[in-house]
Amino acid sequence: MKKILLSILLLTTFITLTACQSANKEITNNNDQKTVNQTSESTFSIGNTNQSDYTDIISQLRQTFNPNLSDEIDISVEDNAAYREFPEIKNVIEVSLDDELAVPINEAIAAIENGTATVDQKEKIMTIRRQLSDIAKKLPNDLIHVAFVYETEDDFDRVVAISNKNEDLLATTIP
Repeated sequence: MKKILLSILLLTTFITLTACQSANKEITNNNDQKTVNQTSESTFSIGNTNQSDYTDIISQLRQTFNPNLSDEIDISVEDNAAYREFPEIKNVIEVSLDDELAVPINEAIAAIENGTATVDQKEKIMTIRRQLSDIAKKLPNDLIHVAFVYETEDDFDRVVAISNKNEDLLATTIP
């Protein structure tokens, strides 16, 4: 239990520190980014579902993964997502990392796949998956998914975590 709490604290600290680094950018750029995000949130639609249902989910994702509105983390709605690992999934609310933030996540995923992951690396990925899963359970239906991704060197989105209302497509525990 202490390791889980420590992992959550480490992840939150990591995201906060990364967000603080971007605070030195010009205020006008930050305000422009906020305007773009607000506009895109208010114009999306997925099926016949009330937009406010997804606005609440986006708000929760932002509070969890991007509380300081960092430019390094983007939250968007994808009506035609293209994931190699999940080609059947199209409607996604996506949390995506820029290249700099993706490096430690990529290293952790590679270590897990190679069987050489440290406890901290496993905890980092499990924490992201659990947090995303908890938020996805609040979706109004299982037609849309919530995903945590980063772009790979070959310009594909690598899925770290993906869930819908009823299931986690990647396990929230790692042996």
